[in-house]
Amino acid sequence: MFINILYTIIGFVLLSGLLYFWYNKAYKMVDKKQRRALKEYAMPFIITAVPGIVIIMLVQHFIEPLFSNNFSGLTLLILEMIFIPGLTEEAGKMLGTLPALKKYKPVYTTDYILLFGASGLGFALTESCLDLWNSSASIVSEITAVIYRGIYPFHMYMQFIMGIFWALAVNAKSKGKTGQCRMYYVFSLLIPLLLHALHDFITSIDELFPSSYVFSIVFLVFEAIIVTVAIYKIIKKISLNQSNQAEVE
Repeated sequence: MFINILYTIIGFVLLSGLLYFWYNKAYKMVDKKQRRALKEYAMPFIITAVPGIVIIMLVQHFIEPLFSNNFSGLTLLILEMIFIPGLTEEAGKMLGTLPALKKYKPVYTTDYILLFGASGLGFALTESCLDLWNSSASIVSEITAVIYRGIYPFHMYMQFIMGIFWALAVNAKSKGKTGQCRMYYVFSLLIPLLLHALHDFITSIDELFPSSYVFSIVFLVFEAIIVTVAIYKIIKKISLNQSNQAEVE
């Protein structure tokens, strides 16, 4: 028990620092007029821990046994990646953001991005701490996993994408474009779901095909670089476009 507590404390401190670094990078890219005080983004960060814990428990006790008892091999892996990290985790992070959206009623796309991104950080931290608390692996492997999640904050990036589509849906709704609004709401969950499923599929495929281990590592390195660069360029461009629109108006 003591060693797990130690793992959890070390992991929490290390991951918190790394995640804050990446989130603060996005925060500072956003024009000051388009963002609220940094402390206000703590709400979705904290609230997401609740559905996060519930979802992880449901997955471990009900969903994983359901799939493993009825499927095997590649089919099992694909279904698990779509429904477990894909649907359940992305839906949980979305639920964790809704109270903040209701309270703050964001106007700017970048504000939606930062609110959703904060929920991604909350989930990543909760998931990592639970893994460390229940782990029986060596501290080297566990801390390596924590560092990976901190260097490449995938949960946060998926929520940034969700925030973009959610903002598009709200904008379409305000213009009376009901069809577009529904489409964007669906995309806000579907796109992160599919990307998350693909990401975890690649990281897990070596369980079926051990020789693919090197491919998985190379793929994830390229994925991390491409996604990280793309995400921050998109945030910067959205912020700049919104600033230009405000000046015209």
